[in-house]
Amino acid sequence: MYPTPRSQENAFSQTGRENVQAEISSKKTELEAMAVEEQQREAANWKLRNNWIRSRQSSAGLRIAWID
Repeated sequence: MYPTPRSQENAFSQTGRENVQAEISSKKTELEAMAVEEQQREAANWKLRNNWIRSRQSSAGLRIAWID
């Protein structure tokens, strides 16, 4: 028995939906990875900033105990 045009359309629609879902999942994973990278970059920048402040305070003779 040969597939009818309607069943071919449904099969294509199902495949199309699966492809779209796979693409969405891939983009979501990519965006999540980018968000993690951004958070890591921001944390590194804060650490550098805090270290710079500490070094400035130390050179100015201000001795402050910092907790990491």
